[in-house]
Amino acid sequence: MIYCGSETKKKAELIMRAIQNLPYKFEENGKLFAKIYEKVLNTKNDYLCYLFAKQYCVILEKWEVRALGRVVAEGEDLKLNIDFAKEVDGADVDLHEKIILDSKNNVFIETFMREVEDADYQMYFDHLYLYGSLTDNFNALIYYAAEDVDFSKNLHLIAEKGSIDFNLIVCAFYSSYMTKENQQAVLKRGSVFQNIDIINCEPSSLLDHAKMVAKQGSLQDSFKFVEEAVNVYGPYLDENQIEPCTSKILASKNLELIYKTANILQPYNLEEYANAIRESKDLFYNFLACENWPDPTERKSFEKIVASYPIPQFKGMCIFMLKLDQNTVNNYVREYYHPEEDDGDELSF
Repeated sequence: MIYCGSETKKKAELIMRAIQNLPYKFEENGKLFAKIYEKVLNTKNDYLCYLFAKQYCVILEKWEVRALGRVVAEGEDLKLNIDFAKEVDGADVDLHEKIILDSKNNVFIETFMREVEDADYQMYFDHLYLYGSLTDNFNALIYYAAEDVDFSKNLHLIAEKGSIDFNLIVCAFYSSYMTKENQQAVLKRGSVFQNIDIINCEPSSLLDHAKMVAKQGSLQDSFKFVEEAVNVYGPYLDENQIEPCTSKILASKNLELIYKTANILQPYNLEEYANAIRESKDLFYNFLACENWPDPTERKSFEKIVASYPIPQFKGMCIFMLKLDQNTVNNYVREYYHPEEDDGDELSF
């Protein structure tokens, strides 16, 4: 790496002052200006070429600016190459970017990409794929997510060698059709939790992740997968994409999760869930279903099962499991058992 020495800069500044002290509007004298330009170029002083180009780029031809820029590039002063590309109109930005990229100095590379307006992001991503670390590639994918370049190789690198967290985050930043490999990385190498978390990245297909969670995760994990899928996709959710998890929940006979799943899945087809609760003959969940089931047409079947239990048992459930007050319990008894139709006082046992 080469930097302009203080003597080189001092000499350049002295020459520039001398040029600027020439007769007023000397730049309007074409022949004189051309001679001065040639003298500046022939000095091979990169800092002088930078100062001259910055001062007179508006009246220099584009090829003249780029000739001065080549002197700067040959000097290999990284900061000067950034300044030339950033501050001189007509600069060959790609030439100066190549000098910066070839240096493999991440500080100057990042500075160039962020400060030079016409930086070539394709060159940058190609360079990172060949020479950058996984972290360099990941950071560029996140920071420059909006740039219109082909970074498929960089996504492939993250999928192949990057951490699962890296893959999850790039899935969140880019469209699902671009990150299929990254989704597969999460599927093959990720934990159950990470395969649930990827739902928030809206992958192109939930089914593979649902299969993994249902196979390797707990019953609660399957419920969490369904819950997250409903939260993210809402009415656009294809229930078939989460079927491995819903099937596991139904097969478990766990009435709490069956009931909760039915409530979050509404308005999807809930017949299997209703059947599972009815077939259990469980007083508590048939009562909850009767009161809260998303499809009101199912109410009668749940109510019939509740009413098949003795009133004392029903009251005990209301008081000890649901913590209801006595008046509320009596109202429910009237609703489910219609004691006013009986001769005895069913409420006073």
